[in-house]
Amino acid sequence: MVEARGRGRGRGAGGTYVASQYDLAYQRHIRIEIVCRAAAVDLIVRTLADAGWTGRRGDGVIFVSAVERIVRIREAGTPAAEMREGAR
Repeated sequence: MVEARGRGRGRGAGGTYVASQYDLAYQRHIRIEIVCRAAAVDLIVRTLADAGWTGRRGDGVIFVSAVERIVRIREAGTPAAEMREGAR
């Protein structure tokens, strides 16, 4: 879960949108990122939409995108000592 700030059409939890030439007030949001198998996407989207629905503006947005590659740093990285020896 990541705290995010942004502006949208919704007003947030009782907040107001304030804008001037020099100041923009952003609403606080929570961004949840879930990586899952393609077969589970529809169930997860439906569950999130049902849980988050209030019927009012600002309920949120669900983005679905493909993850083409995942690399674990521990497995793909090269230890610093090996890098120094290889550079000589």
